[in-house]
Amino acid sequence: MAAAAAAGPFTPADEKYDVAGSIGHGGMGEVLLVEDRDLRRQAAMKILRDDWAGQPAHRLKFVAEAQATSQLEHPGIPPVHDIGIKPSGQIYFTMKLVRGKTLAEVIKDLFVGSKTVRREYTLHKLASILERICEAVHFAHEKGVIHRDLKPENIMLGEYGEVHVMDWGIAKVAGDVGDDGAGNQYGDEYDDFADETADTVRTAGIDALMTIDGAIKGTIPYMSPEQAGGEPLDRRSDVYALGCLLYEMLALHPAYTGGGMELLAKVRAGEFADVRARNPRRPVPEPLAELCEQAMSRAAADRPETAWEFGASLRDWLDGRAERARKHKEAEALAKQGIDARRRYESLRTEADAAEQAADAMKGDFKPWQSVNEKTPWLAAQRAVTDLRRDMAVAFADATALLNAALAAEERNTTATRALGDLWATRLAETELQGAADDAAHALTMLTRYDDGRHAGLLAGDGSLALTSDPPGAEVLLSRFEEEHGVLVPVEERSLAKTPTARLTLPMGSYLCTLRLPGYRDVRYPVHITRGRAWKGTVRMRTEDETPEEFVYVPGGPFVYGEGKDTATKDLSDFLIKRTPVTFGEYAEYLTALDAESGEDAVAYCEWKTRVTGREWRLPTEEEREKAARGVDGRRFPWGDAADASLCKNTDSRAEPTQPEPVGAFPTAESVYGMLDAGGGVWDWTSSLFEPLREASSSRVLRESRSDEPDGAKRSERPRAA
Repeated sequence: MAAAAAAGPFTPADEKYDVAGSIGHGGMGEVLLVEDRDLRRQAAMKILRDDWAGQPAHRLKFVAEAQATSQLEHPGIPPVHDIGIKPSGQIYFTMKLVRGKTLAEVIKDLFVGSKTVRREYTLHKLASILERICEAVHFAHEKGVIHRDLKPENIMLGEYGEVHVMDWGIAKVAGDVGDDGAGNQYGDEYDDFADETADTVRTAGIDALMTIDGAIKGTIPYMSPEQAGGEPLDRRSDVYALGCLLYEMLALHPAYTGGGMELLAKVRAGEFADVRARNPRRPVPEPLAELCEQAMSRAAADRPETAWEFGASLRDWLDGRAERARKHKEAEALAKQGIDARRRYESLRTEADAAEQAADAMKGDFKPWQSVNEKTPWLAAQRAVTDLRRDMAVAFADATALLNAALAAEERNTTATRALGDLWATRLAETELQGAADDAAHALTMLTRYDDGRHAGLLAGDGSLALTSDPPGAEVLLSRFEEEHGVLVPVEERSLAKTPTARLTLPMGSYLCTLRLPGYRDVRYPVHITRGRAWKGTVRMRTEDETPEEFVYVPGGPFVYGEGKDTATKDLSDFLIKRTPVTFGEYAEYLTALDAESGEDAVAYCEWKTRVTGREWRLPTEEEREKAARGVDGRRFPWGDAADASLCKNTDSRAEPTQPEPVGAFPTAESVYGMLDAGGGVWDWTSSLFEPLREASSSRVLRESRSDEPDGAKRSERPRAA
């Protein structure tokens, strides 16, 4: 108690503030650095200009600024401490002293290249500062106050990271803040103050960065077009000024330059240089450029509605969301173009296939010896196919380029990834059907890279097998073909359930099913499981009487026909084909029994056999001959894909000079169905006509499985009956 008494009562100083010096000047007055003797702290004191101090309207406006600012209690707005009148009659108010530099000073230092400032004030930090400015401005807007003079000079950056929006001297205050019953606390006189000089705009001799006092209030380069035109304002006018601040942060130049009425006309028209091109040495992030353009839209309705919305866009960019959104938008646009290109590729592929079939069909209408002019339709059809194939290749390249560009824009863009997966899945199916191993391996690698899980089954390669038989109940033995010394042989035979079998999952590959049923001959039924293929087959069983010993049975179903670009999947009904070519002895028997019969020898032979045996004989079609020799899996030769002279009869099969061989001399030339000499040996006549005619005597297609025999090889031609 004694210590407290010794301190004595507090006595306010006679003169509360001691002026230490001047801080700066403004349009309405001067800002002084003062010492508060009572609280023993420094503060900033704003005093009204001497030449305005005697004018009631200006005194009221000065009081309005102090009162409005004091009610904006926000960390981004310096608090007002006190308001009063000095003994000299000079009106003043004091506020928090903010030590630091203005945003204008920072931008100037950045422009001249100050390394220290450039290290501290990165674009990211400038955007953070502007975001905090937005928060303060939005708070004021919510309180019914429009600043009307947001510019770099009025943004103070404190020594400890503070950001303050200064100088609310020309702020517009919406009514009903402790008013006098007339709708405004300052009465009609204050409402009419802005109209005192409404008929003039004083700009002569005034620097563009100074505040114009009169009907149009603010700093011209940071005014909204409606503010520069003296039109009614709302909070979106301040949003425009925020856009001007962002422009200057991005370009280190104000959006508008010049002076006088020319400058004012530019502002009213909203004519400013593209911020992206304003300073070529300073790259501008696209999201911020777009935000700047939106905020500085000529029409207020096109701007962000609020300063908070403007700040939210800055926050999105600061935490990467805006950039991610921009990249996503760009990627989606590229992906859409890529999908369009993929669809164009698929359409062109269908069109090219149809055009090629039409050109092939047209070929038979012309003879080799006809003139080029006569062949014009066919040649035009061929050119059309070439053009379509070229366009197809370009479309595929466009699709991959655009979709990969989408992934470059957004690494995990789902749309592009899915489209690339679908594109390479289609490509994989095409190349595997054509037997293009290198292209198929590439397509498989690309599909593995881009698959999102939807093609897992295709990548695994597993297919399935389900068999029925007529009649049912046949035992099914399943073997897998494996290559041994260049020859595909069935291995690992196992028994499946009797037909109808349940769906059995099988890896990709070629298989042989052997069906056995008492009272019927065993049936060899090859199966080709490609990627994801669900093979369903119905096998007709044949009795001993229905299948003579000299014939092999080829069950109906699909098979791979042709090679390379001509590869296709065809389907044939079941048929019988002679196990061996017609031997010399058999043909001699025919010649001995031949009466004066006319027609092609091979056809005549079949007709003769039909009469002799009582069973119909005919030449096989080209497709039947190929399936009987190659099976269903597209192998090049009856034994597999290896081209070796030791596996079939040709000119290099023996060390001695070539000569006729007994049928079946090369077991490896036996087809999967049991047909002997399916490759090499003699050519087999077929019933299929060959067009255009190469020779009058060769009007039918001759077939053998390829043996890669050298040109000039000699071989005989004999029929093989079906």
